[in-house]
Amino acid sequence: MKQQRIVEAARSTLVREGLSGWTMERVAREAECAKGLVHYHFRTKAELLAVVAASLRRERAARRTDAFRARGAAALDALWQVLVREVTTGEAAAWLSLASLPERAVRDALLASREELERLGAAAGAALDTAELSEPALRMLVAALDGLQLPLVLGEDPEPVREAYDRIWLTALS
Repeated sequence: MKQQRIVEAARSTLVREGLSGWTMERVAREAECAKGLVHYHFRTKAELLAVVAASLRRERAARRTDAFRARGAAALDALWQVLVREVTTGEAAAWLSLASLPERAVRDALLASREELERLGAAAGAALDTAELSEPALRMLVAALDGLQLPLVLGEDPEPVREAYDRIWLTALS
């Protein structure tokens, strides 16, 4: 229970303040516990950030898969809205900052599991009436979606980014 509250505090601090404002002490304050308790459950900053990264990854994968509950173009519109919402909430910026860390455990925690990719592929295939994509193709698709968020995080005009998003799907589906 306390451990989950620490993870939630670490995640919300990261999303709200980024890595520059993220410390174990700040996480402890957010979780309303002693800093020693944070270190008891997570010996290092990297260990806690890896757990946060895995949590973000699972949530993002679930949202992206859920977008494909719609069919056809509506599914692609729903997925675009998911990407935009992740930028608006700060989750995309948090994701990108975690990806830039040198700690391998944190970066590894960001990689979609085979099961997450299979769920995404099955949902996309059903929604778009196409064959399921291979694991390497799905990994490339996930990377492209993450890459499309970067210009949005940097405050660029969403219109050309949406155009690029549509082109990616046109190419993938043709």
